[in-house]
Amino acid sequence: PSRTRAAAVVRGGLAAAAAVASVLLAWAWLRPGSAPIRSLAILPFAGRGAGAEVRTLGDGLSESLIERLSAIPGLRVMARATMLRYRDAPDALAVGRRLGVAAVLTGSVERRGGRISVDAELVDTGTGERLWGTRTERPFEDAVRLQESLAGQIAAALRLTLGQEERAGLARSGTEDPEAWQLFLEARSRVAERTEEALLDGLRLHRLAAERDPGFARALLGIGDAYGVLATDGYVRPGEAWPLAEEYTRRALAAEPRLEAARAHLAVLRFFAGRRWDAVDELSRILAAPAWTDDVDRYVEAQSLMLWATRRVEEAVAL
Repeated sequence: PSRTRAAAVVRGGLAAAAAVASVLLAWAWLRPGSAPIRSLAILPFAGRGAGAEVRTLGDGLSESLIERLSAIPGLRVMARATMLRYRDAPDALAVGRRLGVAAVLTGSVERRGGRISVDAELVDTGTGERLWGTRTERPFEDAVRLQESLAGQIAAALRLTLGQEERAGLARSGTEDPEAWQLFLEARSRVAERTEEALLDGLRLHRLAAERDPGFARALLGIGDAYGVLATDGYVRPGEAWPLAEEYTRRALAAEPRLEAARAHLAVLRFFAGRRWDAVDELSRILAAPAWTDDVDRYVEAQSLMLWATRRVEEAVAL
């Protein structure tokens, strides 16, 4: 009987403790400032050290986080093109408040030989409170998985509830080869310079990335995009470049059917190479798709040119 009474007391104590814990957890969730955070700005990560490689690595890490997190329904993430304007801004909180977001993420990255180290901090723009932070170092071959881990930690710090599909989206990287990823980042940076030399170098680097990982859809799309820009800017004969641009873009879409940027690029090619004027509306539908992520800024430029070329001048100027 005494053991029975003792067991009852223990059970009662555990039940009471569980009830108190439930109340505390509910209070923690419902108290001001604990609701899910629905808007975010990710500043370009600073590259610790000298040289263009660390800057490219920092830009690439922030871009990867933007792309992964912007795929979460209900979370508004500022686009890469927007954030590049604030690369060297001294006050991250001021940037976040100017953009009207609830939180801002800052960080730095360094590669030392075979290792990569990352510092990151998430701050509430309303209160200045540090919501989350990390300092981590891993072998460089874990660089892609590190991005996945960071995106998951940031989503948790934003108090977002993710389903299976959203968690899978955070893990989607396009390649597991860190050297292919690094080559892709360097290629993107070079293509963005838009000189003949840089475009040809970007094409070469995209090819190297695709050779390391033949299923890396974004590297394949990068080849197609480089050919398209080379033709548009007059560095390669269009009759030679357009077919290659389409070939590699279709290969990218076959490798990753959810890559909306590849669909957008095909619409651009249909317009400029095939003179299919209905492609301007096709591109508008693609850009409005919920699955669209951060590459939108590049294709908005193309869309505005397409509108202008079809004499929809007011729409083009507004865009």
